[in-house]
Amino acid sequence: MEQFFDIITITSTGALLLIALIAPLCSGFYRCGRLIRNKVDTSEGIENTNEDTEDVTENIKESTTLPTISIILNIEGESEALRHNLPIYLQQDYAGEYDVIIIIRKGDHEVEDVLSRYEDNPHVYSTYVPDSARYMSKPKLAVTLGGKASKSDWLMLADVNSAPLSDHWLTVMAANINNGTDMVLGYCQYTPEMSSFRRFIRLHSLSYLLGQSFNGTPYRSIGKNILFRKSMFLDQDGYRGNLKYTGGEYDFLVNKFATSHNTSTEINYRAWLQTELPTEKNWRNTQLFYQENRKHLNRSLRHRLPYVFDQCVMWFSYLLIIATIVYAAVTQNWLLLGAGVFSLILTITLRCYFAKRFITDMHEEIATFKLIPFELSTIWHNMYFKMKYLHSDKYDFISHKI
Repeated sequence: MEQFFDIITITSTGALLLIALIAPLCSGFYRCGRLIRNKVDTSEGIENTNEDTEDVTENIKESTTLPTISIILNIEGESEALRHNLPIYLQQDYAGEYDVIIIIRKGDHEVEDVLSRYEDNPHVYSTYVPDSARYMSKPKLAVTLGGKASKSDWLMLADVNSAPLSDHWLTVMAANINNGTDMVLGYCQYTPEMSSFRRFIRLHSLSYLLGQSFNGTPYRSIGKNILFRKSMFLDQDGYRGNLKYTGGEYDFLVNKFATSHNTSTEINYRAWLQTELPTEKNWRNTQLFYQENRKHLNRSLRHRLPYVFDQCVMWFSYLLIIATIVYAAVTQNWLLLGAGVFSLILTITLRCYFAKRFITDMHEEIATFKLIPFELSTIWHNMYFKMKYLHSDKYDFISHKI
């Protein structure tokens, strides 16, 4: 019996160590981290890489014919954001031609006052969302109006609450354009003032979105930073089919038009936007609107399965290791207890390493001791907003009652 028990102990010890090694590999941070390791710009910041920036952009300008681009900004009362960020959009070091098309609401005097300062600027054009447009998403209508107003076949959809981190943003995004490209996806980073937990939630989601973008067909946007071909958008009826859903203009755009062959994903730091700290209401609405929108996005199940699988593996491994430690302590099986403690330390170390490496590559800083609690909290965060969504008024997510 003692020999049999020793065999069981040794076998259990080996299985425990194997689980501790394998479970951390079932993670978006690990899978996506391997994919972007040689793609992402891991410099310490734009301000420290001016010489490298000039070399890269000069090579792009010499080897690429850069197209004319229209940047579309949809404004709904964000006069201060427009006042601060419009000059940054207009200061791009871009070898091609570009302009900024601003879609505003009639009667917004503060926004009109800001725009009055650019009346003589040939690169700024503004138009209104018609008052008669009552039964459709205003942001999606704004994109359509901006596209029709543009004289260019390339449109850059960005957010007025965001600003480029580099004056080479447009150049690096446009460098992805070739004969087979219809869309280029760019990233949008939160400001450092955003809480660590919310930045972690964003990065955790990003790891799955980037993984899908690199390995197949993009599921939805990785940020409010999308360059796309106008002819593709208009020829395929734009947002037809989802105009009634109030939000999601970036996600629906990518979900409908992106394919594995026509879309490029640009994660170079110089192609990023940085968005200002969202209000509590905006953060909450973003989470709730996604709960609604994902029901109408294609490939939703395919996108969710890796996340669900990873969560199951993570929780199973932790519970099994902790249960083994408790059992071994009660039965005074010191070999199994030692293996359990070592396995727990090993799996935590590996998970922290993969998460930290991905977060660093994405130019973020989150304290290492927070990573495991944050990772364990993601499922509860998602469940919380799922319950909030289930108890919300579903008419809040559409532009009119049916």
